Amino acid sequence: MGRKHIKNRVYQRTERKIFNALASISRDKSLAEVQIRELTRVARIAESTFYDHYRNLADLMNKNRVIFLKHLEDEVKTNF
Repeated sequence: MGRKHIKNRVYQRTERKIFNALASISRDKSLAEVQIRELTRVARIAESTFYDHYRNLADLMNKNRVIFLKHLEDEVKTNF
């Protein structure tokens, strides 16, 4: 297994951590109330790691909106 493959897996794992943390927080708060510090705490990553992936929360939302909307749709179907 090459280094590039390992780095890619680590990158993808971090992306999942960020997304899952956002999904978890958004159950109790509106997206406007989410703060990067809380998001990184829940994801168990450093704030600098968040900024390695995204410029800000809006960038996170834009890059993941389709996945996020699908997740919210599934949550609504499950819970209502």
